[in-house]
Amino acid sequence: MCDPYTGVIAGYHCTYVTADGENKDRLKRFAKNSVVSGNVVRIAGKDPIVIGEGVEDILSIHRATGQEVWASCGVNNLKNVPVQEGKTYTKSH
Repeated sequence: MCDPYTGVIAGYHCTYVTADGENKDRLKRFAKNSVVSGNVVRIAGKDPIVIGEGVEDILSIHRATGQEVWASCGVNNLKNVPVQEGKTYTKSH
């Protein structure tokens, strides 16, 4: 996870998967001392920026469209994702 504008790393989000690529018991963790609030998992791409809740969702959107995507890594963090005036954003559904 990072600040979406400066790129400063604020923590790590881990999703555990089995050898066949399945999410093991839906287990997801943040590394100790990770700062989630206001930070995102960010994958650079073309505008508009797509903001979504889950890493898996935004990865799919990025792969299909090439758009820049940000994952808030939790529905409770969506309201904390910082947006800048003059930038174009859309949300994943």
